[in-house]
Amino acid sequence: MSFLITQMNEADLEAAATIISRAYAAPPWNEDWPVEAATERVSQLLAAPKRIALAARDADNVIGITIGTRHRHHAGQLLYLEEVAVLPGEQGAGVGTALLGAIVEAAKAAGCHKVWLVSQRSGRVSEFYRRNGFVSSDKLDIYSKLA
Repeated sequence: MSFLITQMNEADLEAAATIISRAYAAPPWNEDWPVEAATERVSQLLAAPKRIALAARDADNVIGITIGTRHRHHAGQLLYLEEVAVLPGEQGAGVGTALLGAIVEAAKAAGCHKVWLVSQRSGRVSEFYRRNGFVSSDKLDIYSKLA
């Protein structure tokens, strides 16, 4: 499969929202992301002042995206990886790995010393991140509370 990684921008909003909606509807997530909700999410992420947003393109179509936001940390800049999503039919062909590698390199070029994300604890998504050099934290946990 041939694809190209490029900067993502507002013109890619509809395609990115469709990718999120379709990718999260499939296993292992099985989440109902209406395109309107996904559009709002991507729009908010693209509006972040310190964001890095990349798209994988196959010919004229966007087939995958990744978006992260740079944050100040006590030891310098880090990138919080908000989204990595690939169309279900394109998964397993190296698109996600290429996007992940490209955003890590972009983060390094922007002065970030670390990239972190929140994802599933086990299963194929966890395995994907581990294959790409990510490790789970032994110091952090995720907390939530209904508002």
